Amino acid sequence: MATILLSTKAMNKVVVSVFFVSSLFATSAHADAAKTESVWDTHSSVALQLGFGTSYGFAGVEYEYSPVPWLAFAAGVGQGADDMQLAGAVRIRKIVNGNAALGISVGPGYGDSSTTSGAFLQVPHNDSSTIEYNNALWLNAEAYLEIRNASGFFVRGFGGYSQTISWDTPAGTTGGKSALIRPSFGGTIGFSF
Repeated sequence: MATILLSTKAMNKVVVSVFFVSSLFATSAHADAAKTESVWDTHSSVALQLGFGTSYGFAGVEYEYSPVPWLAFAAGVGQGADDMQLAGAVRIRKIVNGNAALGISVGPGYGDSSTTSGAFLQVPHNDSSTIEYNNALWLNAEAYLEIRNASGFFVRGFGGYSQTISWDTPAGTTGGKSALIRPSFGGTIGFSF
């Protein structure tokens, strides 16, 4: 009887030891899984963008879908100096640490624009030298730095250029005879989910 009782106590110790060791591995595996979750694993984001010469104008809003952390597709609308602007983009990013990424963004835009020949940053003016670019299709290219935190909040700073690909000239106005190329720069704040 004493042997059976001793075996039962020993077996209980083995069971408790196995349970304890397995719970340590389970806790460790759970911690490792939590470590591998990234702020870049979210698939959607919404953002407000402010800037000059940007694909969304001076101010705009965008929605971004990211099927994988290094690739995103964005679309948005904004207000330029002359009219509403629409744009889309493909973003490719290299995550440089847990919260920061460097990337490039390329995409089309649509909107009216006017400029004074030779003006710095192509800011529109209301004088006889204003050149009109109506129904303009743009190509936008930017480089950016984006920083995200664990709650989903992010900021993005960017700079690049925009170029007209095609445009209409309104009757009775001076129309652009060559492509308009202008710098763009700005910042974005948003939330990913």
